[in-house]
Amino acid sequence: MKKSVILGGLLALSMFGLMGMGGNKEEAVKPTVGIVQTVQVYEQSKLAKLATERLEKLQSEAMARLEAMQKEMSAAEEAKDDVKKQRIQVEMQQQLYTMQAALEAEQQKVLQTLQGVMQKVIGACRAEKGMTVVLEAGSALSYDQAADITSEIVTRLDQEKVDFGPLPSLEPAPAPEEDASADNAADAASAGEKPGASETAPADTPAKDPATSASGAAPAK
Repeated sequence: MKKSVILGGLLALSMFGLMGMGGNKEEAVKPTVGIVQTVQVYEQSKLAKLATERLEKLQSEAMARLEAMQKEMSAAEEAKDDVKKQRIQVEMQQQLYTMQAALEAEQQKVLQTLQGVMQKVIGACRAEKGMTVVLEAGSALSYDQAADITSEIVTRLDQEKVDFGPLPSLEPAPAPEEDASADNAADAASAGEKPGASETAPADTPAKDPATSASGAAPAK
């Protein structure tokens, strides 16, 4: 009886000891995970709103240019000015190409800048909190709300100073017709110089004696 009680006590102590060891081990290796809702960051961040306003401003300027050219087109149609109408059509095509390229390039630049700053902020926050990893909310199947650091990321992001640089120009490149005209003018100028050179060339060349034979010797008299 006494022996069984002692054995029971030892088993209980062993179990408590193992539980304690297991708990400490789990606590030592347990990773700390942070969760960020990037969509919410873009919606709430002042920096993201500033970037959106920048793109909207560029788009509004492009639309204003197109509307002005459309009015010119309508006026040319009413006046039945086919020459002006054709010129405006060419200009509108060039303007559309320039605007599309400028908007796409600016959107890509702004997005890359925002992503770079956000990665920097998230990395600094993770290091300060001793987190092992920070995941996007959409990639996590389940998580505790205490792991969500979205609000803190928004606050930190708004403290960053970012210069997106000047807005791109919407002025189209010179029309191909203008380049062709310049090339034609240059060709005409160079062609005009050639006749003068060819006219002076015979004067420098000595005239051949008709009496001279093919062998270069004069025939006997």
